[in-house]
Amino acid sequence: VKDVAIADDEEDTYIFELILFIFRDIYIYSLLKNEEILYNVDIAGEIKKIVLESGAAPDDIRRMIEKTILYIEKINSYNLNKSISIDSYFYSLISV
Repeated sequence: VKDVAIADDEEDTYIFELILFIFRDIYIYSLLKNEEILYNVDIAGEIKKIVLESGAAPDDIRRMIEKTILYIEKINSYNLNKSISIDSYFYSLISV
């Protein structure tokens, strides 16, 4: 059972690291408007669309990145109730 919990935590970390890379690209594109320097060039069109349609300021995106980093640190350090902590994480993003 312990191995399953470790695998779940690693999977959660991986998913939130992917989110972090996407936020990074959104932030970079919002500042520089250059698709060529994005990490996720395969979804550059979607990144551009998010930036153009969301109206989020670069500072808001930076705060989302910071919250994601803090969340990754929490799931790696504490035994969290996943549904409550994920709900809390996403709520914190929309209340930037």
